[in-house]
Amino acid sequence: MYNNGQFVIHNNDLAIIIAEQKTLIGYVYTIIPNIKTNTSTIQIVSEKELKEYNRKPNNEPAASNMSDKQKKCIKIIEQNLDITFNGKTMSDVSCFINLFIDQSKKRRHSRDEYDPYEGLDGFDVFHRW
Repeated sequence: MYNNGQFVIHNNDLAIIIAEQKTLIGYVYTIIPNIKTNTSTIQIVSEKELKEYNRKPNNEPAASNMSDKQKKCIKIIEQNLDITFNGKTMSDVSCFINLFIDQSKKRRHSRDEYDPYEGLDGFDVFHRW
């Protein structure tokens, strides 16, 4: 079973889960396939069509290089949207933040007026190393 917000492998390409649903025949997931090049296509797939994303691609900077602001932003997004970040690269960090920050802000602002994203600039959001 996978969680919302997780990167997975679908048809040998990186995808991200944006919704999950338990059915009588197991889980089905709504994903954005080919997340590095496309964010407009959405597919529904069975759990059998997904593989765990557990290896960092070669020649890409590790996600552990992210700034403290990026770490804080990802933690806040995870808390606000109840999703899980499992990215391996700096590109994954940027993709995750870009995809979920607006919805996280909306959810956070609907609960209170404190802006935990204050101080996060374009470099932190769009930096891909």
